[in-house]
Amino acid sequence: MRRITTPFARTTFVKAPLVACAVFSLPAFAEPYQWEVEGQYQKEDRTSSLSSSADKYNLWGKYYWSPVATDQGPLAEAAFLSRASNISLALGRASYSIDSRYDYTCAEGPDCRARHYGSSADNTQATLGFEYYLPESWLYFAGRYQYSDRSSDVRLGVNGQDTSYQYTSDHDYWSASVGITPLEGWLLAAEFGEGGYGSLFEGEANVSSKYLWQFGGNRALNLEATYFIDNGYNDWQVGADYYFNNTLSLGASYGDDETAEIRLKKFVTDSIALEASYTDFGSRYGMDQGDGFSLGLTARF
Repeated sequence: MRRITTPFARTTFVKAPLVACAVFSLPAFAEPYQWEVEGQYQKEDRTSSLSSSADKYNLWGKYYWSPVATDQGPLAEAAFLSRASNISLALGRASYSIDSRYDYTCAEGPDCRARHYGSSADNTQATLGFEYYLPESWLYFAGRYQYSDRSSDVRLGVNGQDTSYQYTSDHDYWSASVGITPLEGWLLAAEFGEGGYGSLFEGEANVSSKYLWQFGGNRALNLEATYFIDNGYNDWQVGADYYFNNTLSLGASYGDDETAEIRLKKFVTDSIALEASYTDFGSRYGMDQGDGFSLGLTARF
């Protein structure tokens, strides 16, 4: 039997895949979101007089007081561009291990500690924070409170005998920020607090600037700079993120302590993002050299 192909059939056969391609190539319009959750894993390895490694796990969530619009620019900057006030809770756990072997030169006696040294530590922390953009105003306010609990197990070889001891400690810190948004996409802020070194931020105070410059083709450039006050090892830090489109960015940062980071973030859907980074730790001001990486997943709803 001979198959009869009508003009209508031929037209439909040709147009069908073209229509399908057109549908899938249409830009996706992300829905507003009000919740954001992120999980992250970090691995660090450092070398100096002591060899150390760390595994860090972080989980945080934000609730925005009003739905966040996603049609103003890069998806990663949606909350910033929307001046979205929020409250947040972050939980973190880090496990550290240090191992080194060396000899002391000393006379015999109970104070002559010898042969080897090692330790392990677990640090857990919880941070509660908020950001508030005053409506119809340039003003910006933020605050954070952090509680940290640390337990350590120290191992020593004393006069040929292995010994160990444990200790625990807890600390709490707070910080507050005040800033202005003189132009759309620009934030200038000053931060101060208690706890300083190694807690919520470096030093006892800092001033920072963040500016998102948008140009054609859904491309954008995020520029950030921070100057730390009363900090023993890092006076400044600068960073930038280039957005190839609204879903993909590549960025880097560098600090006065010679620590450099390269980072990548991609929204695989309107509400799911993957990110990764590599960090090279500098040795300036007596800091331990080494490197590390991180992997993260963000979800919005």
